[in-house]
Amino acid sequence: MDFAVALKYKNGMELEPVTLAQSDVILSIFESSPSYFQHVDGTTPTLKTVQDTFANRPKQTIPEYGSEFLLLRKEGRPVGLCELHVHHPERGIVYLGLLLLREDCCGRGWGREAYELVERYLQTRHACRRIRLGVSDDNDVSGFWSRVGFKANGRSYTWMGERKANHVVEYEKTLPETAVHA
Repeated sequence: MDFAVALKYKNGMELEPVTLAQSDVILSIFESSPSYFQHVDGTTPTLKTVQDTFANRPKQTIPEYGSEFLLLRKEGRPVGLCELHVHHPERGIVYLGLLLLREDCCGRGWGREAYELVERYLQTRHACRRIRLGVSDDNDVSGFWSRVGFKANGRSYTWMGERKANHVVEYEKTLPETAVHA
């Protein structure tokens, strides 16, 4: 993915690619979100958590599959991270593996801003029709996802964290046809 400049949102939220070379920034965000990791993994995030996040990808089901990690900034400050699995499990679907904000940034409306920026990114950079994501019973944020237009799609699965298993309900949102760009 080549960004000439970061994608910006109207309220100072920015989205930019992030790589494993920026492990210190990613680890800082992970460490600032300890509740998430306790709920889904039963652990405290470490540098190995960052490395595993980049290394552990779902099985590539089609040649067009790609994964992307994006850093979220608010007024220049790193505030979150997004993990996308583009064309997964099939062409036209993006699986949102992670949208994580630092805990001290929650409750300010920044989650909605971050999601809307990610959706705009997907509409302008990828030909996707739908976005899917999973909500763990142990980290139930389904209310947020419902408020931004997602609905349970009837699928569920077990996801194995580092120290515990989680029941995950899958949610999905269909994007408007007019918003999809090839």
